[in-house]
Amino acid sequence: MRLCVLFLLALLGNARFALAGDIAAPAPVVTKAIAASACTPVSCNGFYMGGTFGGSGTNLDIVGSGVNNSIFAGGGVAAFDLGYQWTTPAWFLGLEGAVGGQFNTNSSVNNVSGNASGLLAYQIGKAGGNISALFGSQAPITIPPQLAASQIGAYLLTGAVERQFATGWASGAGAEFDVGPHSFVDLKYMHVQYGPSSNGRAQLSNEDLVLVGLNYKW
Repeated sequence: MRLCVLFLLALLGNARFALAGDIAAPAPVVTKAIAASACTPVSCNGFYMGGTFGGSGTNLDIVGSGVNNSIFAGGGVAAFDLGYQWTTPAWFLGLEGAVGGQFNTNSSVNNVSGNASGLLAYQIGKAGGNISALFGSQAPITIPPQLAASQIGAYLLTGAVERQFATGWASGAGAEFDVGPHSFVDLKYMHVQYGPSSNGRAQLSNEDLVLVGLNYKW
């Protein structure tokens, strides 16, 4: 009897080791980091986000009225923006939305304050390209060589602008410049024409926005 028990235990032990040998070790988990593609003057494609700051002007008479009473005469602007763009050495296309606010700057034109603080949001489309590639040697705008070397693209823009008192339509232009591995500066001008005011306190019919944005592309 004792020999039978020992024999059975030996069989069970061999079977256990055989099963353990048949089970393959789990494959190692391979992880791959997804790195953001670099932003260069000839290629800056993808989603981006950042901040925008600027002024809401009741006029663009910078020489006669000074910056404070022209670009910032209607108040300052600060906003968060998010967008997507596609670029090549010759062409530029993009979509951008932003939400933020306009705040008073204590500026005035002819002793009359034009400030209109409150919500400001916009959704715009951009289309353009490299100035030299679009116009060749007959470019209508001459920019310094260092800026030309970092230029991602110049563009025209159009889209909607929302305020707490009215909705308007914007048209304008801008340009982007590469400033880092994944960063670019966006300079834009927007002329906004508003429809009828939704309250009797605001009579703003149009304004000029001059904005500077710093964005990170991933």
